[in-house]
Amino acid sequence: MALRGELLSNQGKVSLDQFKMNQQVFLTKWLSKRGEMSQSSACSLLPSGFYR
Repeated sequence: MALRGELLSNQGKVSLDQFKMNQQVFLTKWLSKRGEMSQSSACSLLPSGFYR
């Protein structure tokens, strides 16, 4: 039973990470669409590890 609860909480964490990732992708797309903002400013909003 404990294992099942652990599994569920892990799944919740994964979906939360996925949600954050989707938000970042959406934000980047929105920024690039919104106008000719320089790509560097869009990159600076995201964590540096995102672009490795």
